[in-house]
Amino acid sequence: MLRLAWIFTFIALLLYSFTQIDLSLTFSRASFVQAFEKAFQVVGYFNRPLSTGLFLGIVLLLFILYVVTLILIVKKKVQEREVRWIILAGAIILLFSYNAFSYDFFNYMFAAKQIVHYHVNPYQFAPWDMLGDPMLSFMHSVDKVYVYGPLSLVFSAPLYVLGFGYLLPTFYLFKAFAALSYLGCVWAIYKILKKEKPHHALFGAAFFGLNPLVLIEGLVSAHNDIPMMCLALLATWALFERKWLWSLVLLSASFLTKQVTVFLIPIFLLQLIPLVRKRVSFYWFILLCIGLQTVGGWFVLQQREMQPWYFLWLLPFIALLPISILLTITTIGVSLGLLLRYVSFLYFGNWDQMAMLRVQTTEYTPLIFLGVGILAESILWFWRKKRK
Repeated sequence: MLRLAWIFTFIALLLYSFTQIDLSLTFSRASFVQAFEKAFQVVGYFNRPLSTGLFLGIVLLLFILYVVTLILIVKKKVQEREVRWIILAGAIILLFSYNAFSYDFFNYMFAAKQIVHYHVNPYQFAPWDMLGDPMLSFMHSVDKVYVYGPLSLVFSAPLYVLGFGYLLPTFYLFKAFAALSYLGCVWAIYKILKKEKPHHALFGAAFFGLNPLVLIEGLVSAHNDIPMMCLALLATWALFERKWLWSLVLLSASFLTKQVTVFLIPIFLLQLIPLVRKRVSFYWFILLCIGLQTVGGWFVLQQREMQPWYFLWLLPFIALLPISILLTITTIGVSLGLLLRYVSFLYFGNWDQMAMLRVQTTEYTPLIFLGVGILAESILWFWRKKRK
């Protein structure tokens, strides 16, 4: 029953993503595909109340299933094989989704096109310098040069070559890379916890892998934060396996993909010192990683507005912490609040209206969940004390 509920919700999210196909984009020349596109675009662009309601319904269902699955794991009423199956099914189904909530995905593709097709440096030439390119009709931020790490171009250029320059195969090759990175994150979290805290391994993998924010921003919108965090988590796994060189290589690959994880360098280098390694426990190391990533996020937010996928910089490390009602409820609140930012855009079609709604959903919702989490932890603490 749990599997069927997740499959139904994954398919619902997959189908909903196609309501957001840009009106200037022809996804395929096949007539039946174009008819499919137009039918879904009618919902996304010309029946916005219905579109918003569908989005809220899917998000609510995702969070309900997320909470139910975590509870079943804690109570040991769901098998590890079933959780693995659900995570793998989500990766496969959502691989075929449209990048509904962000246009950054097309910028990744176009940077590869600049290298392979136009033979120019994406750090020196913006997309709009390629006048007449058909992708410019549906891309955003065409006036900006490439801002991500050079290793992301090393990953993306071969994908563009394998797609032979055609939009559809190239699109899904990039989505497949995001799906593999997502599975790499889940695998790394599981392996780290299996070594350090084996009783928390399945919960930690599901805590990250089935989080609705991760599913939407990591698999649907396919942000390059997922490959960045995959490499950072693999570096963490290598560190605790005492594969020092591999750990530093993987961490370097991470911040060369996207620069935020450069802030993790100090704590990783300190772990190479035996005396420090003995005195810094596993959880203190993870807490320091969260703190350093938060510092990195603070620097980024000095330059730009908070975006929902920025929480992906912290979520994988939060998943490595002990099971806690406070932590779980707060994470759910932050994830929900960030996803609700899309409500005003889906309803009005722009970010200019209902700005206050965005502030409330990103600030007040997490605070409410934090309060509920503290209350739940307090009640649990008093109950345990009374039992003793």
